[in-house]
Amino acid sequence: MQDSSIKMEKLFIGPKEIKEVSPIYSEEYNNAQIELVDVTYVDGTKEKMTKAMYDISTTDKVSDWTKLLQQRGLVIIKEILALLLRWGVKVEEVNFFTNSVIQSINQSIQTAESKLWTKDVHTINLMDVDKVLKTKVTLDDVLRT
Repeated sequence: MQDSSIKMEKLFIGPKEIKEVSPIYSEEYNNAQIELVDVTYVDGTKEKMTKAMYDISTTDKVSDWTKLLQQRGLVIIKEILALLLRWGVKVEEVNFFTNSVIQSINQSIQTAESKLWTKDVHTINLMDVDKVLKTKVTLDDVLRT
């Protein structure tokens, strides 16, 4: 008798094998048309990320963190360049805009960090930073929602 079960392809994000992925409903982000997923890894750890980031991060092969960063970077940089092109940014304005974006992100991260992170710094994403900046409660209170 043949086994009729369907074998799921193993998927990885960097070196971590994915066990399960579940959609997350967040009124704040869903209203902004940002889909979220909760990723559970075989090692028991969990990570919340956008569906877009999940889609560009998953592969059927194990990779290291550097390769994952490069893989994500190619897609994100392409979108940033398309945005600058769509706005018709002048060559002489590129440094101003890119430096301003970096400065703004760093300031947001610093402000959020000043509220004292209570989770591993390597798991913090920009959605976490945004939520912290919009609230007066602790990060643990925010992330439980």
